[in-house]
Parts: sequence; structure tokens; C-alpha cells
Amino acid sequence: MRHILILIVLTVLNTTLVGASEILPVNERTEQVRNAIVTATTEANTAEQVTNEHLTKITTLNLRNKEITELKSGDFSGLTGLTSLNLYGNKLSILPDNIFKGLTSLNSLRLGGNTVDPFSLTISIQKVVEDQFKIGIPTGAPFKIVVQVNVVNGTFGDNATTAAIPKGSIESNSVSVTPTAGTTDAITANLDTLPTIPRNHFGYALTKSDVMSIEIAAAIQIDSEPTENSAPEFTEGDNATRSRATYWDGRNNIGERVATGLYICAFKAGNYSAIRKMLIRK
Repeated sequence: MRHILILIVLTVLNTTLVGASEILPVNERTEQVRNAIVTATTEANTAEQVTNEHLTKITTLNLRNKEITELKSGDFSGLTGLTSLNLYGNKLSILPDNIFKGLTSLNSLRLGGNTVDPFSLTISIQKVVEDQFKIGIPTGAPFKIVVQVNVVNGTFGDNATTAAIPKGSIESNSVSVTPTAGTTDAITANLDTLPTIPRNHFGYALTKSDVMSIEIAAAIQIDSEPTENSAPEFTEGDNATRSRATYWDGRNNIGERVATGLYICAFKAGNYSAIRKMLIRK
């Protein structure tokens, strides 16, 4: 019984590790890619013999004029040491998501001469949570992509103005935005200048997605004269009575109860104003 239990644990463990690696077995890759990998690996004669360690040692993959009509998402997975990828002169019309994911050493990429020339690699911007956004590229970044981002009614941390997608990644880290002091307007972010492709990269261009601007934090409207006052009792201070306390009933400007989330609140009293964050949980 003990031996059976051990075998089961090992089987489950192996499945988990394979899934986590996201490396497509070489014998399941596009035929031309599979053959090129075997050719580039001096220590293996068949696709089944190619190990993950073998993949990391490959630096060049020449797939020029191989009549390739389509690629699989994981065709180049595991090739972390690949510096040169030549796909010139094939019959490709689309590039699958994640095709360049994990290619952290890539310095040369040739995509020209295909059915589509040049390819368009789309950069998008999206909200992560309240006050945070990130940029992404579905194919994976063939080089480190640094994008200018404009933020309205807010600023980046550390006064930065760009967001970066590391080479081989599909998205940037989350970028936090601080509201401009004294504003209750919505905070928006939009893509500005995209970088040009580097030297030794051919056959593609970076483009912006159709959605170039997003709302990171919604505008807040605070009634100056609340219609209801049921704030808690205050025992000391300037707002010691209900009649002098300010109360918000948790509804927006059209009377709907707001959802759970992080909100930006503006406080104004005479010449005093302040911006604070408030977490609402239901």
C-alpha cells in the first residue's frame, strides 16, 4: 500500500511541474520548428530526445523560407537562450498569443516576407484595480518595450512617465497612480508615444489598441448639503453634534448604492481641502 501511495504522489507532482513550466514538448510543435530545434541540438537525434536543458542552449533558429503557414503558441517555449530567430519568407498571416513569451535573450528577429508584412504587434493599457494600471502585448515582447503614458488628474509613483514590458513578457508590472491634490475628477491614463523597433528587428511594427485610454479612478461627487444626517455621536472636537457632522449615505449622484471597492474622497471646508482613500466593504 505504501508503494502505491508514493507512485500516486509522484504522478501528481510531475503533472504539476510540467504544467507550471509551460514548455510545449518538442514533438508537439509545428513540424518545421520541431525539425529546426532537433537540427540545432547536437545532443539529440529526435524530437523526443530533446530536453528542456537542450532548449536553453539553442542560440539561433533559422526558419527562413520553410513554407510555414501558422505557428503554435508554444513553438518557441523554453528557448531562453535564443538570440536570433529568422522567420523570413514564410506564409504567416497571424502571430499567436504568447509566441515570443519567454524569449528573454532575443536580439534579432526577422518577420519580413510573409503573407502579412509588416505584422502589427498591439500594445494595450488596462486597469488592474482602483488606482493601478498595466500595459500588455499579447504576443509577448520581442524586446524591452518602454511606453510613454499620459495620466490626467494623477501622477505616477516616483514621478515616472513610462511603463515597461520586459523582454519575453506579455505585460508590465502594475503601475500605481496618485490622485492630484484637490481634484475629484476621474483619473484617466492613455498610451502616448510607442518606441520604434530596435536594430536587427524586421517585419513588424508596434501599434496601439483601439482602447487607448482607460479610467483608473472614477470621479466623485459629494453633496454640499446632505439631505440626511445620521452620523455617529461625537464626544469631543469641532463636530461634536449631529447637526454639524457630515454624512454620506453610500449612494452615487443618481441614488444608486456604490459597490464594494476603494474610493477617492474629497473633503472641503472653507479654505481647507484634502483627498483621502476610503475602502467600502459590504
